[in-house]
Amino acid sequence: MLAPAAAPAAITPGQTLDLKRWFLRYAAKKVRQHPRHREGVGLKVTHSIRVARFCAAIGADLGLTAERLRLARTIGLLHDVARFEQLIRYDTFVDRVSVDHGDLGADILREEPLVNALAVDDRTILLHAVRHHNDAAIPGANDEGVSYYLKLVRDADKLDIYRVLCSIWLKPNPSEPASGALNLEAGSQVSPEIATAIQAHRLAPMGAVRTRADLLLVRLAWVFDLNFPPTCKCLARLGYLPRLMQALPDTREIADLLAIINAYVAGQNSSAVN
Repeated sequence: MLAPAAAPAAITPGQTLDLKRWFLRYAAKKVRQHPRHREGVGLKVTHSIRVARFCAAIGADLGLTAERLRLARTIGLLHDVARFEQLIRYDTFVDRVSVDHGDLGADILREEPLVNALAVDDRTILLHAVRHHNDAAIPGANDEGVSYYLKLVRDADKLDIYRVLCSIWLKPNPSEPASGALNLEAGSQVSPEIATAIQAHRLAPMGAVRTRADLLLVRLAWVFDLNFPPTCKCLARLGYLPRLMQALPDTREIADLLAIINAYVAGQNSSAVN
C-alpha cells in the first residue's frame, strides 16, 4: 500500500537517466584528475548504485508509483555525491575530521543545472534528503512527504553500509578506516553512553566512541533508526547483523547488548508479518 506521506513526484525517465549519466561522468572526472583516489571513488560509486537499488526495492514493497520510485532511486544514487570531493580534499570519508558530506552534497547539487531543471517539489525533496541523510536524527519538516524520502534513503544507505562493513570487519585483522582516523583503541570495554543508548533502543552517539568495539556497536545500533518494515525484512534476509556481531569481543556486556539488538530486529519483523 502506498504510504500517504509520500509526496508526489514528476521526475521523468529522461531526467532520471540524465542525472545518472551526470553522476557517473562526475565521478569519472574526479578519477581522471586524482588517479590515486580511483579505489575510493570506485567504492562510493558502487555503494551509490546499490543504495539506489535498495531505495527502489524498499519503495516498491511500500507500493510507490513509478514516478515516486524514479525519484527515490535518484536520491539513492546522488546521496553521497560529496564523498568524491571529501576524499580529494581531506583524504578521508570521516566527517568528524573533515566536512559534513550531506551538507556539501546538497551544495554541489544546488549548482547543477540538471537538478535545477527538476520540478520544484522534486528538487526540494532531493536536496533535503541529500543534506540530511547522514544526520544523527531526522530533522523536523513541515511536509511529511519530504521526510518520507529522507527516511527511505537513510534506510537504504544503512543496508548497503552493513554490506561494506562486513567486507571490512570479517577480515583476519579488521581495520575500518574510521578506526584510524579517530585513533581508536582495540579494547573490549563499552562506553557507558553507548550501552545506555542500546538499552533504550536509541541510536548510539559517535561522540562516545573510544574503542573499535564501540564503533561497531554504534553501527549495529543503527537498527533502532530504521523506518520501514521492508527494510527490517531485507536486513534479516541478507544476514549482515549476525556476521558483524562475530567481529566483536566475546564479553558478557557485549553479549547482553547484542541480545537487545537481536530482540529488537526480531520484534520489528514479527510486527511486520502480523
